[in-house]
Parts: sequence; structure tokens; C-alpha cells
Amino acid sequence: MPAGDLLIDVDAHRVEVRGPSSLPSQTVHLTPTEFGLLQALAEHRGHALTRLEMIEQGLGYSYEGIERTVDSHIRNLRRKLAEAGASADLIETVFGVGYRLAEGGDS
Repeated sequence: MPAGDLLIDVDAHRVEVRGPSSLPSQTVHLTPTEFGLLQALAEHRGHALTRLEMIEQGLGYSYEGIERTVDSHIRNLRRKLAEAGASADLIETVFGVGYRLAEGGDS
């Protein structure tokens, strides 16, 4: 599933950041939770998801009261993607709502 600078292989549970053509792609090592949240954002690219929607769609369960832990996972996810060369604003904060995967890129 291409998502701008990202290539998300759901079956292999792998994420790669595509660099310039002169550089190889960088594999990003994510926890299952980070992968699920990124997958949910990629499947709804350009649309804001609430924290609860991200938990339900990305992790497969609904449990109110842990929505704020998503913020911590997103912080770690942003750091790991940036270290691999992804754009710093790939995951956007939508104040009062949640998060959105930016629409830009070549997907």
C-alpha cells in the first residue's frame, strides 16, 4: 500500500521509507501497535481519524479510556519515520479531532 514516501506491506508487516532515487529505501521497525495505527491512517489518507477510531481500526478493539496513549505511539511513530528519512509533517495533528496522514506525495 503506497502512501507518499511510505510503502506499507501489510502481509509482511513491513514499512519502508522511499528516499531519492539515488538512495535505497529504509526499513522502519515498528511495534505491532505503531504498525496498526499507521495502517489505519494510510487506509484513510487525507481524512482525520479520532484517537478512538484509530484504536478500533488499527488495533481491532474498542476500549475507552486509553485514547491518550495514541499520542505517545504517534510521537514514537513520527520519530522512527523521520529517522528513516520521511517528511516531518507526514502525520498531521488535527486539533480537537486526532490525526491524519498527509495527502501529498506520489502514491
